[in-house]
Amino acid sequence: VAGARDGEAFLTNWGASECTATPSGSCACPPTGTTVAFQATGAAYTEARAVVALGSGFYLAGFSDIGGDYGGMVARIASTVVTQAPRWNPTTLIDAYTALAADATGSAVYATGTMGWDGSGESGSAVLARYGTAGVTSECQVNPAGAWACWDVVVDALGGIVVGCLVPGGGSTLRRCLPTGVCP
Repeated sequence: VAGARDGEAFLTNWGASECTATPSGSCACPPTGTTVAFQATGAAYTEARAVVALGSGFYLAGFSDIGGDYGGMVARIASTVVTQAPRWNPTTLIDAYTALAADATGSAVYATGTMGWDGSGESGSAVLARYGTAGVTSECQVNPAGAWACWDVVVDALGGIVVGCLVPGGGSTLRRCLPTGVCP
């Protein structure tokens, strides 16, 4: 489970054998889990909006607030160690990630969201970004044409990145992008 609490992003992880479910579907014990909380470098507020388990760690995506300027956040948590990608902040408006998916090889995660959103209406530009999992490094970014935000992302069996995006006028669209950054 990932989110925000007291201005920090957090991830709580429970072991598969920590609590056995009963036939009624309830847990026989109160799970405790392991929680790691962190603040993006220099931020007053950090929020995780998406989490993906990959290998021996977890990747989180969301946003952080530095002086009223929101920028995208991607981080890896392995045990209790947090490795942050450089903050993604191309505009002075809201730049944020809302969804995250891993490719089948485990070599990349894809974050999607919006950039340049003013906080209301259908302003801004949709974004899909690829981050290499070795070192949590930004590799490429594309703005799906005609969309102002993307709220969901999955990687299909052939390696295509499918994003659900919002378009002006209240509509939505699905786009299938390629790992090379081509996004029709």
